[in-house]
Amino acid sequence: MRRATRNRIIASAITAVLGVAPAITFLPALLRDGTSTAGAVVADGREVGFSFYGGILANPRADVNADFDRAKATGATWVRLAFNWSTLEMHGKGQFNWGPSDALVSAANARGLKIDAVVSYAPFWARPGGSNDIAPPTNSNDYGDFLAAATARYAPLGVHTWEIWNEPNLFTMWSPKPDIAKYTSLLKAAYPRIHAIDSSATVLTGGTSPAWDAPDGSQYLPLTFLKGIYANGGKGYFDAVGHHPSTYPYSSNLVADWSSFQQSKLIYSYMVSQGDGAKKIWATEIGFPTGTDNRAVSELNEGKLYAESLEAWTAFSFHGPMFIYSVRDEGTNLADHYQNFGIMHVDGTPKAGYTRIVQALRAPQHVAAQPGTGNATVSWDPPGYDYGAAITAYTVTANPGGASVTVPAGSRTATVPVSNSANYTFTVQPVQNGVPGVTSVASNVVMPGVPSVYPTTGSAVEGNSGTRILNVPVVLSKPSTVPITVHYTTGNWAPSFIAAMPQDYDAASGTLTFAPGVTELNVAVTIKGDTVREVGGDSFLVFLSNPTNASIGGFAGVGVGHIVDDD
Repeated sequence: MRRATRNRIIASAITAVLGVAPAITFLPALLRDGTSTAGAVVADGREVGFSFYGGILANPRADVNADFDRAKATGATWVRLAFNWSTLEMHGKGQFNWGPSDALVSAANARGLKIDAVVSYAPFWARPGGSNDIAPPTNSNDYGDFLAAATARYAPLGVHTWEIWNEPNLFTMWSPKPDIAKYTSLLKAAYPRIHAIDSSATVLTGGTSPAWDAPDGSQYLPLTFLKGIYANGGKGYFDAVGHHPSTYPYSSNLVADWSSFQQSKLIYSYMVSQGDGAKKIWATEIGFPTGTDNRAVSELNEGKLYAESLEAWTAFSFHGPMFIYSVRDEGTNLADHYQNFGIMHVDGTPKAGYTRIVQALRAPQHVAAQPGTGNATVSWDPPGYDYGAAITAYTVTANPGGASVTVPAGSRTATVPVSNSANYTFTVQPVQNGVPGVTSVASNVVMPGVPSVYPTTGSAVEGNSGTRILNVPVVLSKPSTVPITVHYTTGNWAPSFIAAMPQDYDAASGTLTFAPGVTELNVAVTIKGDTVREVGGDSFLVFLSNPTNASIGGFAGVGVGHIVDDD
């Protein structure tokens, strides 16, 4: 992935369609909390990996080892690594420099990580004079010869997956602009050479970036690019299709024409029409950057968005492995979204959403609870993969109070004793021969008699300058005899709620406390006046979470603040 790819492609694609993207199809998908009924699909770590930044061949060996350990710790079992041709055969045809890739293969094998080796960047001797390394080779057979040599070296070491270039549908990765016929010639040169040496190999088309059909030919919609491969005789020269279904800062489940994630279904339909329905689509990069860029997401929601994407991808019948981009940030400039794709900071400390990603891979899934009289029945799905040791039991715990029940590994339900007229969360933790595993996401259950708390809609006139307070009311469904607390935070999640921070309003978060008998309080948000004409005004959302002695009600605990434009 290169900076220009994401800066220009994602932003422009989203800008082009926000006016028609239906917000109502987005919010329910984003706000799902993983507490659906048991029996749904779960992410399987055997089909999840991490795609690393393109300069990994030059990374210090200690950094590589540490990053591979971090990838392994999440429960993922794949790594996508740039085996840059321009590095590994830099000095001339047949003069190989295998040291950097040898180190990567050794480190991955030591940790049981499978490799998707993506081969891009032509060395100077193989490309036209005066071109840069994203130019294709003058002779496609030079590329095929390199893949043959790489396969001969690394197939005996367990490398059986080769991705033919990265994002070849973009001018930022194929200069001077994408050439589908020339790209197909690379497939035709590489595929038979690889399979002649390793009959078990999987050859992927280069992962296509989110893009559109530019009139000047500088980029192609992924489906258009794949159609071009077929039109140029590429059928039979790949085993699976590579694709990059990133949608940041929006959810993968947002239904919109521009969504690269949703386009995966159209790509597969075309594959079926060409007689390739048995082949899979591999999501060789998906990313949600954090930071302060307007395409970034919060650290906490990065984890939620990845977990949601993993489950949605697994639900597709055509899914191959999915690769999260990436383990660790490349830099510390929060304003540059390209530097902030990691699930960890550049120093290796986990971001706030890290735990949610690990839960998606290694914890029980879809925890749900139904209230009874003096008890609750909790159900769940097992993790997708046990990671080396069979689960021998599950421990189900209620909070507050900590009451827990341990049941055998084959169980999918447990009855936990709890009190009436209280709100509980339940977690499920696998046990492997006495060793506790990763605890699930918590599921709420409300025992009889507990009120619900929900936000409504508030509004205030913007004004031409200065600040004023916009109150979003939060109400209880009925009075309570005990104090009730609930956490709130503001944010923008869907195309219809695009008030900007800090230009239009200041972010707000905190806790409301309802004294006994009180049924309404306000979330106070500071809004800012200006003289900019904003047709229809701007809106933001208020999210409620973590109630005590109450349940979340309304539309999944989401309220609206509307800034009325008076210019």
